[in-house]
Amino acid sequence: MEPTHVYFDGQSIVFSENLGEIATFLIEIDKEVQSFLSREEQLENIRKQLLEYTGLVQVMAKTIQEANLDFHFQMSENPATIADKLKFNPHPRSEMIVLFAYLETLRCLWAAYELKKDDENDLRDAKDKTLEKFYADFCLSTNNKWVKENSKVSGKISKDKLRKLRNSLTHLFSVSGLCVVPEIMKDDSKKMMNATNNKALFISSRDLIEIIQGAFELVIKKWSDDYQDSLNNPNSEFEEKIKCTHSIVKKYGAILLRKNNSK
Repeated sequence: MEPTHVYFDGQSIVFSENLGEIATFLIEIDKEVQSFLSREEQLENIRKQLLEYTGLVQVMAKTIQEANLDFHFQMSENPATIADKLKFNPHPRSEMIVLFAYLETLRCLWAAYELKKDDENDLRDAKDKTLEKFYADFCLSTNNKWVKENSKVSGKISKDKLRKLRNSLTHLFSVSGLCVVPEIMKDDSKKMMNATNNKALFISSRDLIEIIQGAFELVIKKWSDDYQDSLNNPNSEFEEKIKCTHSIVKKYGAILLRKNNSK
C-alpha cells in the first residue's frame, strides 16, 4: 500500500509522494494570486525606474548639446508619457473576487476531505453548509493568525458578513455590509472605524489574503494532526478522506501548460 501522509511542524509541510499533486496545486494557485496582488507595486517600481532613466537621458542630451556634438536621435514618444501609462487605479473589488475564488478552492478541498466525497455535484450541493462552517472553523477561528493580530476588527466580522461580501462581489461586483478598501487607504479606514466605534467595517485584499493564509495553515495542521492520530487509531478515516481530496484535485484541478524552458 502506498504511504499516505501529511506532516506539518509549523514551518515545513511534507506530503507523501502520491499526494504531491495537492501540494503542487495549492502552491501554483498561491503563486498566481501573489503575483496578481503585487502587479501594481511592480508596475510602480518600473515606472520609477523609467523616470530615473528619463532624467539620465535629459542630462546626457544637455551635455551633448553643450558640447556641440553631431548627434541626432528622435524618440517616438516622450519617456515621461510612457511612465504615466504605468499608473493604474486600485482594483480592490477585482482583487477580492480573485481571493474569494482562491478561498473557494480551499473550501472545496476541505469539503471533499470532511464529507469523504470526490464528486463535483455532491460538493456543490453541500456548498452553503460547508462554506459557513469553513469560514467559522478556519477563516475566523481564534487560531487564525490574522484574527489574533486584528482582534478589534475580526471580532466584528461574522461568517455571515464574510459570506455576504463574497456573494455581493461575485454576483453584483458590489459590496454589502463589510466594505472593501484599497490597501493604500488602510490608515484612513482605521480612523473611520475608530470614529464609528467599528460600526463601519473595512477589509482590504491584504487582510483577506492573510485570512486565507491563516486558514490554509489551519487546514494543513488539521490534516497533519489527523494523520498523526491515524498512526495509533485503526478506526481513523484519514486515509479515505485525504484520498478524496487528492481525487478532487486530479479530476478537476486545472493543468497548466508551460514551455520547456519556462521557470
